[in-house]
Amino acid sequence: HAQGHRDTSLAEHEDAVLAAWREVAPALLEGVLQLATTGLDKSARPLASRCPSCDQRRGVQSQRKRQLQTRLGPVRLQRWWHHCWKCGHGWSPPDQALGVMPYQQTSTGLTRWQAALGAVTTFREAARLLAELAGVEVGSETLRTQAERLGTKLEGQARAAMACVDQTHEPPVGEHDPAPGMLVVETDGVMVRYRDRHLDGVR
Repeated sequence: HAQGHRDTSLAEHEDAVLAAWREVAPALLEGVLQLATTGLDKSARPLASRCPSCDQRRGVQSQRKRQLQTRLGPVRLQRWWHHCWKCGHGWSPPDQALGVMPYQQTSTGLTRWQAALGAVTTFREAARLLAELAGVEVGSETLRTQAERLGTKLEGQARAAMACVDQTHEPPVGEHDPAPGMLVVETDGVMVRYRDRHLDGVR
């Protein structure tokens, strides 16, 4: 790019570098995930895993593909899949390590972005802003679904916290860090209204 665009404007360089970054970012994230997550490294030997349901050790049944939309764009994963013949439970250790829930299609970070944008403007405009600012293409209906799902979850957490405070008169455990040292309470600027005469003018 630098050799082919000598002495061009900052805007042209900015657009080109940003486009190049957005093109390679998903592949870069995929590579990081493969190197950092057991069960995604294609060169590693498959390992047995304990069933989350009955705790029995089971070998790898197969490899399954999964795609997730992230803040860096779509990533495609080929991960180990286990199945317990005793209790019928299926699971993927890489999914567990990454904190990805069954049927989840959007990363937690991207869901937060979608909810934040969906809260301040229309879903169509939010999808346009997400594409322009982050280079992530998401349909307005998908954005609406994600924003409403996260909003419902946050509302439930807020209601649970309010119920806890109402019942115990204390914040939920772990909600806030305790204030260090000694706490001091003081009042300031008290004004008292008074009359030094009766209504008939006598003191």
